[in-house]
Amino acid sequence: SAVKRDIVKQYSAALVRKLEQKTIQLETANQALQKQIAEREEVSTRLETLIEQANIGVLVHRDFKPILANSEMARIFGYKSKDEIQNMPDCRDLVADGERARIAAYNEARPKGGDVPGFYPLKGKRVDGTVIDIENREFAMQWGDRLAVCSMITDVTEQRKIEAQLRQSQRLEALG
Repeated sequence: SAVKRDIVKQYSAALVRKLEQKTIQLETANQALQKQIAEREEVSTRLETLIEQANIGVLVHRDFKPILANSEMARIFGYKSKDEIQNMPDCRDLVADGERARIAAYNEARPKGGDVPGFYPLKGKRVDGTVIDIENREFAMQWGDRLAVCSMITDVTEQRKIEAQLRQSQRLEALG
């Protein structure tokens, strides 16, 4: 009958309007998500650039297995690229032999909230075996689903040499 056809027509028109509204809502939500994704990718790219261009060595490791290293880390320790450091089986190879036990103790105590310094001097070991003076700023951080350790390394070898020369000249001056 004509009344039934009219009701079906109205119902269909209402459904089409609802569908159009939902489509617009979905398109708006999709655009917002695309914008968020683009913003996050930009932030991620900026962070990667910051880490890569920092004039401080950056190393993230879990149980001494490197996860991330920057080019400055490679330069400080005499490696050709950050990949050589990231592919190390054990990043304790970057510290002088006499420091390994102390580093292991810090690494074990840190996640448990132990009394571990966040900043300390350390003897590093370059790829050619040369021992260097470094300073390490270190903290535990969430990396993915588990904790990792982030080390920020500064080579202070030249600074220490200059300080030693200054002390020597002050001693000589005091004797004179």
